[in-house]
Amino acid sequence: MTEELAQFVSEKVGSGDFASVSEVYREALRCYRDQDEAKKLYFLRLKNELDKGLEDSKNGRVREIDSAEEHEAFYSRIEGKVFSTKAHA
Repeated sequence: MTEELAQFVSEKVGSGDFASVSEVYREALRCYRDQDEAKKLYFLRLKNELDKGLEDSKNGRVREIDSAEEHEAFYSRIEGKVFSTKAHA
């Protein structure tokens, strides 16, 4: 571990935020696990949306986007589907 990280851990324990070094490690690992799972879910949702788009394109279900407003609305819809906590993988 770097000196900087060791100092951070010591400060967290010293401030009373955590009772021990092992608590800091456990919390850090839980956060890392959650972040990793969120990243996996994001990419799975993105892949699903891309697959839908490719299928639509193959079947001729496409239209041109003529304006910046339409372009922005399109990407907003995609981001909403990918980032939504209600979206299913």
